[in-house]
Amino acid sequence: MRKTLIFPLILALLAGSMSSVSAAPNLDPMSNAKMPIIGTSCSKSGAVVKNTVFQFTCKSEDGYLVWSGAPLQYKTPANYIKGYAIGQSLKKSNPAEEYEVIICKNTADGYVVKNFEIQEGSVSKANLAILNDYYGYMGCWDGITSTNKKAPSTISIPDPSGFAYYHPSGQLFRVDYNINVLYEEIVEIFSRSTEEGVEWLSAFQVEGAFDREKTDACSAERIENNWKIKSLVPDMRTLSYSYGSDWRVFPEEISEYDSGRITSDPYTSTPLRVFVWELYEDDVNGDYGMGNWRRLVVSSDGGISHIMSQCPYEDESELLKISSWDLEVAPKQIKAPVGKVDKKSNAYKTMFAAGKNFARVSMANDTAKSQCLSAMSTGMIKVRGIPQYLGVQARQLQSFLNTASGFQGCLDGFGK
Repeated sequence: MRKTLIFPLILALLAGSMSSVSAAPNLDPMSNAKMPIIGTSCSKSGAVVKNTVFQFTCKSEDGYLVWSGAPLQYKTPANYIKGYAIGQSLKKSNPAEEYEVIICKNTADGYVVKNFEIQEGSVSKANLAILNDYYGYMGCWDGITSTNKKAPSTISIPDPSGFAYYHPSGQLFRVDYNINVLYEEIVEIFSRSTEEGVEWLSAFQVEGAFDREKTDACSAERIENNWKIKSLVPDMRTLSYSYGSDWRVFPEEISEYDSGRITSDPYTSTPLRVFVWELYEDDVNGDYGMGNWRRLVVSSDGGISHIMSQCPYEDESELLKISSWDLEVAPKQIKAPVGKVDKKSNAYKTMFAAGKNFARVSMANDTAKSQCLSAMSTGMIKVRGIPQYLGVQARQLQSFLNTASGFQGCLDGFGK
C-alpha cells in the first residue's frame, strides 16, 4: 500500500496536443470547456448549445431561465461495433449471471474468461486494443448485456475525456493519475480507522453538495458498525464527461436511503464520470460490493472533488456478497502424456496391472481416463466413490503414469 499523501490533490498542467484523446466523431475536446451546465442561468428562451453528444436548451423553470439538457444520438463509432461483437461472443461463453460486465473488465485486463472463470491463454492484441478504448469497452458492456445480436447504428452515450481535462478557465489538466490517487487515499485512510475514513470522505466531497447534519448522522452510524471501504478501483477506460449530471438535487420528501445531497452552488465545470469497482465491509452485512458510476468535479486550480456520500444509497444487505472482484482461476486441465507407447516396458506392464485393480474398486460412472488422470495428478483414485490415497506406492505409480507407455497401460488394464 502506498504512503498516504496529506497534501491536496493538484493536477499536473499538461503541455502538448490532445491528438491521443479518443472522442466522439467530429468533436473538438476544447469545446467541452465552453458547454453550459444544467440548471445554470441563460439569457434567451429557446437558445440551443450542443456538441456531438449532448444538447442544452434554454427553458423557463419557476420564472427563471435555466439550461436544460438531453443526450443526442450519433453514428456508432467503429470500435463500439467491434466491442459489441466481442461482448456478444463473451456472452455465449459465459452464461448470464449478475454483473456480466465484469467479464468485459477481466477480458480487457488480458484474461481469457469462460464460465465466469479465468482460463489458460491470452487475449489477442487486436481485441485488447479494442477493449481498452472507451467506445470499444462500452460496446462490450452493451454487447454482453443486450439480447440484440447486432450493434445499434446510432448510440447516445457521453464522450470520453481521455487522459486530460479542459477546464472553463482555459487550463488543461491531467486527471487519470490523480483520480486513482483520490480513491486510493480514501481506502488507505479507512484501513486505519472508520472514524478517519468518514472524515476523509467529507474532506474531498464537492463543497456545499451535502447536508452535513445528515452525513454526520450517517458517519456516526458507520463508525458504530465499523464500516470499511476496502477497495475503490476506478475503471479508467470508462472516464468520460457527465453533461447530464445536474448540480441541483431535489430529494424525495420520504426517502429510505437519503445520500444527504442538497442543492448547492453550480459546479465550476462539467463533472466527469468514471465507473468504480467498490468493496465494503461492516459488522452488520459482512463483505459486500457494488459497481457505481461516480462523478468528479475539477476546480479551477486543478483540485478534484467527488460526489460520494457516507450515507447508504440502497439496502446494503441485498448487495453482492463478495470480498474481491477478481474472477477465480479455473482448475488447470490435466492432460494425458503423449508419445510412443512400448507395451513391453516396465511402465506399461506395471500400470496395466494397476489399471485392472482401479477398475475393480470403481463405480459405474468412473472412467478409465478419470481414474488414471486422478492417480497421475494427485496420487488418489475413487474407491467406490470415495477419494483414497494410493499409499507408499503412489509416487512410483505417478512416475509411470507420467509416461505415454504407463498411462496407456493404465487405460488398457482398466478396460480388461
